[in-house]
Amino acid sequence: MKFVYFPFFLFAFSVFSAQNSDKKYWAKDSLLSWTDFKDTPKKKRVAALSYCGIQFRNCDYKYGQTPKYKFISFFQRNLSWVWENTKLNYVLKHEQLHFDITELFARKMRKYFSESEIDIEDSKDIYKQIFDQYGIFQDQYDKDTQHGTLDKEQAKWQLEIEKQLLSLEKYAEDKCY
Repeated sequence: MKFVYFPFFLFAFSVFSAQNSDKKYWAKDSLLSWTDFKDTPKKKRVAALSYCGIQFRNCDYKYGQTPKYKFISFFQRNLSWVWENTKLNYVLKHEQLHFDITELFARKMRKYFSESEIDIEDSKDIYKQIFDQYGIFQDQYDKDTQHGTLDKEQAKWQLEIEKQLLSLEKYAEDKCY
């Protein structure tokens, strides 16, 4: 039986803290597992909820210099959940791709900010514009795949996201841009 579920996307504008066990940072070789979903399920019509976001901060800004920024995609374990009876492989793959899309948009931000001289006053607005595109993209993914229940559409999205991540591999590094 297939279930409908809706992920939640966090707008995270924050200062980085030390590695937090409630946060899983995106890494190519570190996929989500059901043990990452630690919150108690909330909605009956929803199979799983992934709480993802992109942290954004200024790196060592000095007056008169072009600011540099850091963008990190994360999965919030203590706010993500799954019903026990919906721990199905296709559900996990769908949730993983939401996390991959989060990394894709972190890379898009890294690219944009590395190629442009953005003053500190405009940085939050530009971040928000790209983040808004991220939300629209995530919604389209759920719509096109019917929350992962359409296998062919899910496969198309999987290939497209892999292709886009590869095209932005230069911006995979977690550093200041």
